[in-house]
Amino acid sequence: MSAAILVSGLEIARIGVDLLTKKRADVPAATAEIVDHVLKFLPVADLRAHLDDFDRRAIDAAADIAQEEKLARENQP
Repeated sequence: MSAAILVSGLEIARIGVDLLTKKRADVPAATAEIVDHVLKFLPVADLRAHLDDFDRRAIDAAADIAQEEKLARENQP
């Protein structure tokens, strides 16, 4: 597990350096990658306990939208 944490930490650092050096311009995609690495080690159920109702609803809505977009892409001819 500690090796996986180290690898994720290095990946997050690499993404940050790429943003700072302008090797990456897509900040939302980079942010999504960083969050993906962090969420590997933070149980979402534990994280949700620290959010208020508005934040929980916003996260649920964003997840629903992402799922709908994924299904729409999969069903395109």
